Amino acid sequence: MFTALEDYLEHRYTETQVWGKDTTVADLEDAFEHFQEHNRYHPDDIVYMLELGGFKLVDRLSYRNDRFVRLVVEK
Repeated sequence: MFTALEDYLEHRYTETQVWGKDTTVADLEDAFEHFQEHNRYHPDDIVYMLELGGFKLVDRLSYRNDRFVRLVVEK
């Protein structure tokens, strides 16, 4: 079953805990490590992380049912 990274983070942490100014690198490493132990990253998760980093999705091409994806982003 596919669990989106965004849903996982919102369920496990409050928004202020994950993305707040008091969040440590260790907190983020823990969150992403535990997600990866039980889930695979989906292209939507990559887009989510890019958008959090301030990038805008320009184009997305999927191949083989999203097993491979080409993302074009701009900042």
